[in-house]
Amino acid sequence: MRALKIALDGVTRGVLSALAMCISEAGGMIFIWNVSRGFPLSMEAYRWGSAQEVVLGAILGLVLSPALLAPRGRALHALGLIVVWVGLAWVFPPVESSMVLSLAPAVGGSMLYLGGLGLATRWPRASVGLGATTLALVLTLPEFFLGGARSVEATRPDAVAEGPDVVLVVMDTVRASSVSAYGYPVETTPHFDRLAAEGALFKRAVAPSTWSLPSHASFFTGHFTSAHGGHSETGTLDEALPTLADVFAEAGYETALFSANPHLSDAFGLARGYRFEDQAWRGDRTIAHVFTAHRLLAVMGYGEDDKGGGRVAGNFERWVARRPADAPPAFVTLNFLEAHAPYEKVPEPFLSRFTDRPHAELADVSNLAMADIFNASLTPEDVERMRVPMGEMYHASVAYTDHLLSRVVDALRARGSLDDTVLIVLADHGELLGEHNRFGHGRPLYEPDLWVPLMIRYPAAVPAGVAVDQPVSTVGVMATALALAGLDAPPVQVGSLLPALRGEPAGQPLIVERYRMERGAPTQDPMSMPDQRYRVYYSGPWKLVTWTGGPPMLFDLAADPTEDHDLADQDPAQRAALEAELDGWATRLGLPPLDAAAVEGEGPKMDEETRDRLEALGYVE
Repeated sequence: MRALKIALDGVTRGVLSALAMCISEAGGMIFIWNVSRGFPLSMEAYRWGSAQEVVLGAILGLVLSPALLAPRGRALHALGLIVVWVGLAWVFPPVESSMVLSLAPAVGGSMLYLGGLGLATRWPRASVGLGATTLALVLTLPEFFLGGARSVEATRPDAVAEGPDVVLVVMDTVRASSVSAYGYPVETTPHFDRLAAEGALFKRAVAPSTWSLPSHASFFTGHFTSAHGGHSETGTLDEALPTLADVFAEAGYETALFSANPHLSDAFGLARGYRFEDQAWRGDRTIAHVFTAHRLLAVMGYGEDDKGGGRVAGNFERWVARRPADAPPAFVTLNFLEAHAPYEKVPEPFLSRFTDRPHAELADVSNLAMADIFNASLTPEDVERMRVPMGEMYHASVAYTDHLLSRVVDALRARGSLDDTVLIVLADHGELLGEHNRFGHGRPLYEPDLWVPLMIRYPAAVPAGVAVDQPVSTVGVMATALALAGLDAPPVQVGSLLPALRGEPAGQPLIVERYRMERGAPTQDPMSMPDQRYRVYYSGPWKLVTWTGGPPMLFDLAADPTEDHDLADQDPAQRAALEAELDGWATRLGLPPLDAAAVEGEGPKMDEETRDRLEALGYVE
């Protein structure tokens, strides 16, 4: 009986130490929420992480319970728990680039635990109440500050529309050079390739920006970043511009959004016009990595195996299956975030098709890449060690994204509506996999982040097997989708891409804009500086990069596809000609000067549940 009592005492103390850790971690989450304009946090992720933490605390308390038999056993047990919690935070840090941030929750939780033990020792009769108060704080503290998820219900459209269904699939973070239809030597995207052969493949599509918010806002509105205002300096899409979903909804379409990417939410204005949202990102547990137990399980290979794509595909399949035969036409957007960091989270059998490395090695490389995305500087040795495993993980995730695309197609085919559906598949931006010694996306303006896949399948209007060689901007997706549905587009800055199918000019101009980024270490690379603004312009083989930090840069992509040689000083005439072209386009389109003050739109501010998710993806810290 004495041994059982000692064991139960150890478990109880371990659970209390875990609850103290949870309160400390909740405090850190609330701090992050406050310093980031209330970026949405996932309460489900917090609860899941807390549950894992409590189980781990119980196990640690039990394992250390023999210490209670020694003189000063309670002090030894408490010290052992604290050493283990801090040690785990040290060995498995949530923020690879900052040990201070990584250790803060464990140190804070340790202090809370010691304080609680001191109070319980001084006032033993209050110990039960103290434990109950601690549990109540764990359960309610984040909820009080952050709020819970809201449900979004489908409604019938006010008008009655006629036309085809339109389905827009965003393969988030998939770069064109890693898609087999664009020449990648390993088959990563058989389903995308098949769809492209049944429709039109745009061989040179350029994203309007380097990350999710501005790029989605651009092809949702038909405007460039400086015109729609949804970028890193403002944080939300200007409400003055109608979105694709707005136009379709007004025309009588059902509008639905399926996404595990929290950027596609009311917080950023990108969910405007959708009458149904699955909000799959709210169920994501990636952010639970702030909890020690969750990180430990992930290193052991027991974490979630994808980034929400399975939920998105499943939600779409069920939504399609429930639609009545006489339902009005629908405009649907799906976003699959699987090619995004954290890179090791790829389910089987896709991961093992591309790598046989231990999960711990993949997680370590992924953490280093995340550190680069934030503010750490990688050594040349780090970069070389990361190149191959990063490519393996990334291409496995591209293959998994392609599989999820096939589930969308199969659901439409099962309903009998595939050939009557306008299907547009593209990426919002790409990814760097060691090019110019960088990983990830957002800051660099290099081609791996800007050249994206784009295909359109609609047998009624798009001939099969068309390959469009001329470069186009994905900003033209809005006008293209509306044209194929027989609807007029509002004023846009890039018109329909359909003339390009006939060999006529379309999809111009090719402009990329990137505003100042909050995250990122200082760098000597003028193409990647986080504290500068950029405007890129393409004309023929030439790429002109203007920025607020110095004179323009000029690259000949035909002769120098890896952008190693800035020709601005060697060919001043060509640089001046492109500057004049860009100035002409800016004047016609009404784009503000690159150094003009950014005016935040009147859109909604972040609601209270997404911040954690994006922190886990590397967008904020």
